[in-house]
Amino acid sequence: MRKNPDSFALRASVVAVHVALLALAAVPAAYAADAAPAIDPLVAELTRPTNMFEVGIGYVSDSSYKFGQYNGLFDKGAFAIINFDARGGGAYDSDSAIRWRLTGTNLGLETRNATAEFGEQGVFRINVGFDELRSNYSDSYQTPYQGSGSNRLTLPSNWVKPIVPQVSTSSGNVRALSPATGLATALTSGVLTPPTAAQQAIVNNILATDIPDFGNVGLDSTRKTFSGGFSVNFDPRWQLAVSASQMDQSGLKPLSMINIASGTASAVLPNLIDQSTNQYNASLTYTGDRLFMTAAYYGSYFTNHVQSMTFDNFFAPGTSATQSSGAPGNEFNQFLLKGGYNFSTTTKLVMGASYARNTQNDPYLINPVDMAVPAPVSSLDGIVVSTAFNAKLTAKPVKNLNLALGYRFNDRDNQTPVNTYVFYDAGEAKSGTSAFNAALGLPAGTLGSNINIYANRPYSKKVNQINADAEYFVVPGQAIKGAYEYQQVDRDCPGSWIDCADANRARQNTLKVAWDGNIAEALSGRVSYAYSERKVDYNENAFLALVPMA
Repeated sequence: MRKNPDSFALRASVVAVHVALLALAAVPAAYAADAAPAIDPLVAELTRPTNMFEVGIGYVSDSSYKFGQYNGLFDKGAFAIINFDARGGGAYDSDSAIRWRLTGTNLGLETRNATAEFGEQGVFRINVGFDELRSNYSDSYQTPYQGSGSNRLTLPSNWVKPIVPQVSTSSGNVRALSPATGLATALTSGVLTPPTAAQQAIVNNILATDIPDFGNVGLDSTRKTFSGGFSVNFDPRWQLAVSASQMDQSGLKPLSMINIASGTASAVLPNLIDQSTNQYNASLTYTGDRLFMTAAYYGSYFTNHVQSMTFDNFFAPGTSATQSSGAPGNEFNQFLLKGGYNFSTTTKLVMGASYARNTQNDPYLINPVDMAVPAPVSSLDGIVVSTAFNAKLTAKPVKNLNLALGYRFNDRDNQTPVNTYVFYDAGEAKSGTSAFNAALGLPAGTLGSNINIYANRPYSKKVNQINADAEYFVVPGQAIKGAYEYQQVDRDCPGSWIDCADANRARQNTLKVAWDGNIAEALSGRVSYAYSERKVDYNENAFLALVPMA
């Protein structure tokens, strides 16, 4: 969500007071009233743009994280109002086609953006830009963890394990962190039992020690985007365009985590955000009398600078910590070719094709304690190759008849290698004896009966679709339409030991007919009918692709 307060309305929580306002209209002297005839205001706005500069001071009467969630007006106090829009270059009635423009809005707030453009119309254009947006989550969040703003959260050295002794003298219980629940009557052996004086003393000590450890941490994140690009027209038929952007996001967001070692503990943590996304675009376009085409490239590179988050278990301070992997980095590269040919004024063919590769190969975050046997690989080595093709032929063979024939192909080929992973649930100790030790070539008793043996499933999908449409105008305003569509979808997991898709092939035929017409001057109507038939090859054993020991 983006909200740019280009002007500030008077409201209860925000009072914008313009202490100084300077608006300059840079109009050449030749445009003065005594030197030129009067001109229509609408024509003047289009041919003689003015420059605008706005400088002032605003004041926020009350702090509100929620009100200022996206507009930057969250802190009580004064803020700068800075906006401008300046442009220039050759006059509209001159021989020069040079143009430039500078813009800036909300420069005194964390919702600021600025742009700069320079070019010669029909020849070249260069642009750069900056954009910033802050998003607020909470200013009332509290946590006992130290290290906020880093990926390692620790408990204070004086932290006492929370327990409710009238319930259990050993099991962790966060009810102890509130007098209303920690000192309340509890159900013990089916009987409501008030805490004894000794039990009250234990809870009061926990409250006195742990509650002061809680402190406020602001949860918010800031996104900053830098962009730039240029385009060049070699001649009226050829154009080259290149652009790039980098978006950096940083701050703290809430993250729910669980630690089951030494007593299950769940917490909402201040998750560190530090990531970048770089995007690149390039295209070469040709526009002729009959032929038009574009060759393009798009690239996206995501990097997460926070590989993991680690936090202490507040039921086992100093002895147990849990790690959570961050979002993995990935790369996407796509090449595109599209174009068309006008055979005549009534017949046209448009086609497009693309090839893309999406890869992800960040190293796994592995806890050796949970791995019954070493992981088969150190990273996913994920790769998805996508190819697509589409074509559409439109024609008008006679005056009142429109025809269209189209074909679409899309292949999402997941080439990620299939591997088998053997592990226990996080923090769970081995118990019993697995029946799969021999099958995995392991000595008897190596694995417990609570072992997990799973394989990854690289889902792939291929779509073929044909469309045929016809429209005939019986009389002006009255048309009969007909359409036919055939679609076949194939799903599979290359490398899996068994088909992984519940419906590995689906075929569908659809037929449509309709009448559209104007019944009266202000009334139109439609009568339509559609029939569709779908056939699916169902595989009830597809779920077994997850469990290679099946």
